[in-house]
Amino acid sequence: MRPAAAGFFPLDRQLAVWDGHWSEQIAKYAVWLSALVEFEDAEDILDRIGQNTISDSSIWWRVKRWRERG
Repeated sequence: MRPAAAGFFPLDRQLAVWDGHWSEQIAKYAVWLSALVEFEDAEDILDRIGQNTISDSSIWWRVKRWRERG
């Protein structure tokens, strides 16, 4: 049996899922929030308020990526 390959899901585009995990808006909120509080606190706030699990290291990577684009 062959392992499943990565694929494209049409609903991902409709929901604007970004990086395969979070919507673009959640990623933007994470980056914005990280400018106000520590990465660990941003992770906790997003989880408690929005029930969106995104690790502090994932937030850090998004901040780094968007700074490079800036």
